[in-house]
Amino acid sequence: RSRSSVVSNKFSEEEIQGIQRYSPDQECARCRVGHLSVGLPTECIASYGPLEADVLHETTLPLNNYAAMVIGTKALLSLHEFAIPIFLNVGITNLEELSYEHIKTGLAEKVRKRIKLLANDSCMPILVEFFYDSKATESVPRQLYTAIRTLAQIQREYNGPIVLIIPPYRILSRDTICEYNEGKRRHQVWVKMGMLIGKMLGLAVCSLYIQSEYKDNQTVTNPPTWVIEPLFNEEKQCTREYYRRIHETLVNLVKALVPWIVTIPERQACQGYRPQMVRYW
Repeated sequence: RSRSSVVSNKFSEEEIQGIQRYSPDQECARCRVGHLSVGLPTECIASYGPLEADVLHETTLPLNNYAAMVIGTKALLSLHEFAIPIFLNVGITNLEELSYEHIKTGLAEKVRKRIKLLANDSCMPILVEFFYDSKATESVPRQLYTAIRTLAQIQREYNGPIVLIIPPYRILSRDTICEYNEGKRRHQVWVKMGMLIGKMLGLAVCSLYIQSEYKDNQTVTNPPTWVIEPLFNEEKQCTREYYRRIHETLVNLVKALVPWIVTIPERQACQGYRPQMVRYW
């Protein structure tokens, strides 16, 4: 974040409208935008969708060599092709299971079911995407609290870190630039609420920083390393730049978690430790 720069609000417009100068023959057939950076031939295809958890329970393939498990619900369901050897993608695709009525009691079981794919002594990070049910009568804070409370209980049962990820703001079909900026401001409020609730209940909560953040009416903040390409095309579909930023942020998140993982042998080595100070209270 400290390397972010303050730029014109036009940068935010380019994220959703693709205000670029390119000839029709330069338009990507998949993303429907003009790419300003070189990419792989298959990069514009979100090819790494979620694997079926029930099938993985029967497989003999090693599943503990991944850097992290990703349980997506919407934004993290499909990942960049570079994620195939890095993340174990076991997202939840059944919308009925994602409704708030089911999440109240069912999210814990869905996550536990996927954790059982790993070895008993696994410390692999588990990244769970928060799903907001817009059809439910409960407010966003209430839904956040329920998801965090449920996952916090699983965190007490699992050796590795569990992180609830609040996904980026997903543009709606009728969003203008003003509504898009307002959606990103609202997303920042969700993130602050989630992090505070997570601290109270004992669960790590974070967001994926892939969009320019609103600063004032004329400016937004963004890292200078981002390629100035749209995240959403005119049909509001995600482009390859969207999946690139998601992948980069997930990789950086897992790298930050690794030093904090305490393995089983390290825990066992500390079990015999006794403080030398004698306490009399």
